[in-house]
Amino acid sequence: MIRKTWLSVLTGAVFVLGTAALAGAHEKTGKATGDMMKECGEHHSAAMKASEQVSVHLAEAKRSTTLAQMRTHVEAADKAMAEMKDHMHTCMEMMGEMHGDKMGAGMMGTNATAAKVIDPVCGMEVETANAAKATYKGQTFYFCSEDDKAKFVKNPEQYAAKKP
Repeated sequence: MIRKTWLSVLTGAVFVLGTAALAGAHEKTGKATGDMMKECGEHHSAAMKASEQVSVHLAEAKRSTTLAQMRTHVEAADKAMAEMKDHMHTCMEMMGEMHGDKMGAGMMGTNATAAKVIDPVCGMEVETANAAKATYKGQTFYFCSEDDKAKFVKNPEQYAAKKP
């Protein structure tokens, strides 16, 4: 409930701040103000729907009677959370464009202490906050690129054992 309330406040603030800045934003981005408003609204709505799905799947996981059912719902919640983060990230990029990057990334809590892990495909160190990710056997794996993620998804057994 706290996460849902916090997310609603944050996404609402992003939307309001973006709306206030749109007057001259089309000059910077080349997009019409109405188009930017529509796109922002679409991402806000999608993020809120994904947030609801996280809550639904976590509730279902709590009610699960088998480990397999629980894992299915936890993985679905993880997928919905990733979708929500993607929409929020897109919104923040738009805000950065509109404001000359004065606020975008900072609002999403990007910081120097972001968690870092090793991409199991190429061995490169990646920050989990911005990395592509996939879940396999209940574990989340992070990748430096969508190409590495695709390689992993195609043959997870080959790479899963490499996770430190």
